[in-house]
Amino acid sequence: MKIGNKLLIMILAIAFSGLGLLQTVIMMIAREQITTLTESELENLANNETGRIALWLQPHFAVARSLAQSMEVYEQIPTEIRRPFFNTLLRQMAEVNPDLTATWSCWEPNALDGLDEQYANTEGTDGTGRFISYWTRKGEVATVDALKGYDKSDYYLTPLKTGSETIVEPYLYSFEGGVKLITSLVVPIKRHERTVGVAGVDIALSVIQSITESIKPYEGSIVAIFSDSGIVSGHFDPSRIGKHMSATEMDTAGSHLNEFINAVKTGSSYIFSNTITRNGRQEKYEIISVPFIIDRTASSWSLMIGVPEHVINAPVNRMIIISMIIACIILLAMAVAAFLIARSISNPLKYIIKIFHSLGDGDLTQTIAINSKDEIGDLARYFNATIEKIRNLVMVIKKQSIALFDIGNELAGNMTETAAAVNEIAANIRSIKSRVMNQSSSVTETNAVMKQITDNIGKLNEHVTLQSSSVSESSSAIEQMIANIQSVTQTLVKNAGNVKKLMEASEVGKSGLQEVSSDIQEIARESEGLLEINAVMENIASQTNLLSMNAAIEAAHAGEVGKGFAVVADEIRK
Repeated sequence: MKIGNKLLIMILAIAFSGLGLLQTVIMMIAREQITTLTESELENLANNETGRIALWLQPHFAVARSLAQSMEVYEQIPTEIRRPFFNTLLRQMAEVNPDLTATWSCWEPNALDGLDEQYANTEGTDGTGRFISYWTRKGEVATVDALKGYDKSDYYLTPLKTGSETIVEPYLYSFEGGVKLITSLVVPIKRHERTVGVAGVDIALSVIQSITESIKPYEGSIVAIFSDSGIVSGHFDPSRIGKHMSATEMDTAGSHLNEFINAVKTGSSYIFSNTITRNGRQEKYEIISVPFIIDRTASSWSLMIGVPEHVINAPVNRMIIISMIIACIILLAMAVAAFLIARSISNPLKYIIKIFHSLGDGDLTQTIAINSKDEIGDLARYFNATIEKIRNLVMVIKKQSIALFDIGNELAGNMTETAAAVNEIAANIRSIKSRVMNQSSSVTETNAVMKQITDNIGKLNEHVTLQSSSVSESSSAIEQMIANIQSVTQTLVKNAGNVKKLMEASEVGKSGLQEVSSDIQEIARESEGLLEINAVMENIASQTNLLSMNAAIEAAHAGEVGKGFAVVADEIRK
């Protein structure tokens, strides 16, 4: 490959690699920055939207607070009109606030007026007589009923225990012919820092669903709102309203579901990515969950916003396309520049190659025209100087070759004389060689005899070594045999001692068995005597039993006279 082409390919390869690396780094940095900016923007957006929710809840909490504050001065109201007054207050609040589904109040036993027993099972109470009025709005008119399950429900027990404002976990409630998601805003009623009851309002969360549906920061984005326990209060899929997120968000959170639920419960921010299938198409989403505090309560709900990754990466993709176009333009410009540079280098080289070709034909009159002051110009200048020196050297060589020709003729004559002297020397050398060969044959015979003697000595040495090893092996075997004999002897001595001990033990055992045998015989004799005694005793018992039976029979015959004798006969029998 020509140097111009190599130079062109090299420059383009370096430029392509550099631009590719630069574009990759820029793309990675831009993608990271865009993702960070998007997350920050989503977080700001979530905070703004949660402000809308908090702003919507404020007036409803204000109604509950006004009810609680009005009821806290109950001691200033005559006892006999406290309940009618508070019922009128609850009814009016329900009727003048169309956003409320119910207003209600629940008091501790006898805390309101001490007349619970008197009001038992009246309107707005149950068998306890406690003030538990629950006013629900039906059209333009509010009707009263008694609260149910208040002694076991969080809507009453939680604010009663904590003494703080509370928002109840959303729940589905049948209302006006349909099912709505309801929550209760509860404010404690206090007397001397002690909670004596609560006042609350119920509101439908349809507005939260409307807020959720109105949040569309990007095309294809998804939005949901969860209570602090994970109840879906607003969702891009309305069919999930009122359900727990553990049953609805598996497709949204995937493997992040448990961490997502925990973040909602603890009121923490959480960011994750997951592939979601929507409208039959899978797409990766960047999802952020931001908590927000509900007014003055201790509850924190969470707003989730998800944005498709292709929307986030759209600016990066546009930047990539623009940078690729710019890179192609730069590559084209560099290719043209590289071509011109390669041509400016290759053309002088081609001319130099032509000059060298002429030099190969023996023409030393050619020179290179110097047209530049760069490295190519320096090369031409040094080349012309080198050609000049070669021409001068050729002229000197030509002159010296004539002188050498004369010297060669003179040397030819001297060589003839030298050849005659060399022949004479060669004859003398042949004579000396014949004498040396005779001497060499004598030395060869002597060497053969010495070699045979050396071989015999080597064989003798091998036999001596073999004999020595055999003697060593025999000695080892004899020592081992002696050790084995000693071991066997010691074993026999030990066995003899053991046999002697066994015989002594056998004698002792034999005498012991004899003693046991005599004892057994003695026991047998005594057992025979016991058997005889037992037989006699059985005979006596039989006779006594027979005698007592006869006496009992005779006593029976004797009637009343024989009763005492019958008792004696029975005792004798026993």
